[in-house]
Amino acid sequence: ECDEVLMATGRKGKLDNLNLESAGVHTENSFIPVDDYSKTNVDNIYAVGDITDRIALTPVALMEGHRLADTLFGGADRPVDHEAVASTVFTNPEIGTVGLTEEEAAERLGDIDVYKSRFRAMAHSFP
Repeated sequence: ECDEVLMATGRKGKLDNLNLESAGVHTENSFIPVDDYSKTNVDNIYAVGDITDRIALTPVALMEGHRLADTLFGGADRPVDHEAVASTVFTNPEIGTVGLTEEEAAERLGDIDVYKSRFRAMAHSFP
């Protein structure tokens, strides 16, 4: 038994009116597959953000766009890195994660130290 249930169903990309097939861009379900540099299967066509079905978070889309611009126009070699993306669920209490889980860190790094602390939201800290 529980008092409430949170159900997150995900998103679908809106490709219908883009006519991507005329440019030869491959799609899967309602998304555009891309490589680590956000390039589609067509050499001069790129995609970033939710439409790529990677991590559907606004800060991630911004990072992907910045890395693409740095690579194409800034002379830098900057593939997209989704290794340690912070995420939160705006519930009460709040839930947030970043980086590896404890199990993943132990598997990857061996002997680790684990610290726990209590979080106090800023809305409750100032008053």
